[in-house]
Amino acid sequence: MAVNFKLLRRGAIYRINYGNWHTTPKPIDFVLFSGNLKVHALALNAIGMSSAEQLMFVRFINKMKNIPNIQNYSGRMLYRIIRMYYPSIVKKAYRTYFTSLITQHSLVSYGIIPPTLFTDFEKQVSNKALFADANRQNLIKVIATFTGTVPKSADIGGMRTNYAKPAPVTPAKLVVQPAAPQPTTGKPINEPTTPTPPVPPVVPSTPPVDTSGLEGYE
Repeated sequence: MAVNFKLLRRGAIYRINYGNWHTTPKPIDFVLFSGNLKVHALALNAIGMSSAEQLMFVRFINKMKNIPNIQNYSGRMLYRIIRMYYPSIVKKAYRTYFTSLITQHSLVSYGIIPPTLFTDFEKQVSNKALFADANRQNLIKVIATFTGTVPKSADIGGMRTNYAKPAPVTPAKLVVQPAAPQPTTGKPINEPTTPTPPVPPVVPSTPPVDTSGLEGYE
């Protein structure tokens, strides 16, 4: 699976795995430009790079990282500066990579970019094995000693383990309220009861009318 080119920050140093390498099987690259199709970089451990040239580039990193807003320098500008002062390094180390053939990567040095600009995601998606492999090389040890730009091992990789697992969801218990007790009738519960016949309404009786004073009207 190809690496997302946006994860290769200009001005930083990465250890990458490249599927079509020719002379440098384990490149440690100072990225100049990272695009959708190609990555332009300087392979600092390229064949032919002397220890003196590597040390010169380490001094270059140590000076450039203190320039204000260095992160805004374009790749073209960085290339021109390096070619002006270190033409032999550009001649021996300049590389272009197809983004689709970069299968794994790891940030191994912040390079000239302020460390505060790197997100936790950028560090956590780095391959921890590649980071450990790069730190065994003298070049990265020198960079760590003279520039202090190498991230801590605890900050690299472990993306799957650094996130807390979601807490298990406990289903709510269904509480059944007991039915109110019914008055006992002395009969079994399941026995059907005989309906009580309706009581006829009580019609009040008409009191007798006294007709003794109605004589003469007949």
